[in-house]
Amino acid sequence: MQLSRRRVVAGLGLASLAAPVASRTQEPLDARSRFFRANLYLPEYLEQKAAYEAGDDSVLGALVQHASLVGDEALATRLRPRGQPLPDAVPLESAPAIATLVERARDARIVILNEAHHVSRHRHFAEQVLTALRPLGFSVFAAETFSWGPDTPPGAVSTLSRGEAFGPLHGYYSRDPVYAEAVRTALDLGYRLEGYEDVSERDPDADWRERINRREEAQARNFIANVLERHPDQKVFVLCGFNHLIESPVDELEWFASRLKRLTGIDPLTIEQSGNSPALDPAFDPPLTRAVLERLQPEAPVAVFEPGGRALTTDPYLDRVDLSVFHPRMASPDDRPGWLHADPTRRAVPVTLPPRTGVALVQAVRMNEGLGAIPSDQTPVAPERTNVTLLLKPGAYLLTLETLDGLSVFGSLDVPA
Repeated sequence: MQLSRRRVVAGLGLASLAAPVASRTQEPLDARSRFFRANLYLPEYLEQKAAYEAGDDSVLGALVQHASLVGDEALATRLRPRGQPLPDAVPLESAPAIATLVERARDARIVILNEAHHVSRHRHFAEQVLTALRPLGFSVFAAETFSWGPDTPPGAVSTLSRGEAFGPLHGYYSRDPVYAEAVRTALDLGYRLEGYEDVSERDPDADWRERINRREEAQARNFIANVLERHPDQKVFVLCGFNHLIESPVDELEWFASRLKRLTGIDPLTIEQSGNSPALDPAFDPPLTRAVLERLQPEAPVAVFEPGGRALTTDPYLDRVDLSVFHPRMASPDDRPGWLHADPTRRAVPVTLPPRTGVALVQAVRMNEGLGAIPSDQTPVAPERTNVTLLLKPGAYLLTLETLDGLSVFGSLDVPA
């Protein structure tokens, strides 16, 4: 007996193939949507960069953040220097940052490190801190950027454990490959991940001070519910942005750490680094950082103090944080960050590039995570560039090239231990 095509398709449970299905008008994705929905970094980077180069200074804040995600350190650190200079008469004391932090953290329940959201180097330091704190019993990693709440897609960060992939939907700033590698290290070390950001609707008409205070209060209460109550006997490492770690009120503002301290009675160990890193171009160095580096010439991150143990920093952090860490200037061989070259857990891997037109992003993606994952390393390359150095941890990788036409695979490699 001969069956009709419709009956065969229906019998296979594929009846929808038998007739065309009406659909909405097909529309292209803009640059922002391509980043958030397809994890394509290049369109937004090039769009913002072109606007800035055409004289639109209003995009600089967003541009430096996105430049850090694609690995353009020179552009990411191109912000007008802020902060006060160091008076010549002020004597300085310094100590190795990690050793000092570990000693101070032995009796701490919560350690809070901040970052500037456009400086990948701060996320690399956070990875070092995570590693150093683990032997002290720290086992929860909470971050401002981690996605959580009722609108979070399936697979929230709090469900992840060792060996599971950390992906683009798990956070925004953590789409930075340096940040993502820090999270992967945390999972490998056995940390649990938690988010605490304010996920409520924000009133755009409210006074800016009121908006800040509402957010800080929500963060503190979310942290208590998501972290302290869910992990009552665990020590917690926190990575936040800029002022959130300030431990006492500033004028009419009370930040996250201050509220957390007041609500719980727990005194966190707070470490400021957000304003203490040199730019790739020394002309953009913060004044205090320039003075510290000229005077101390450190070769590794250092905690810096005034006499008597007061953390060397500027307002609004002065007398409101426990430690202040400064990062040294490091040469950038192969146009790649010197601080990544200095990482003993990474290997410098030369990669030959395929022919292409236009600027592209060269990426190494962990083989077990596949296409669409956050790269372990990436860097923009001009069309005439024929090779590049990637800085990778041991493992198996896909080599991908992101252009404005999309993503393509051009090779694979195994990085030995």
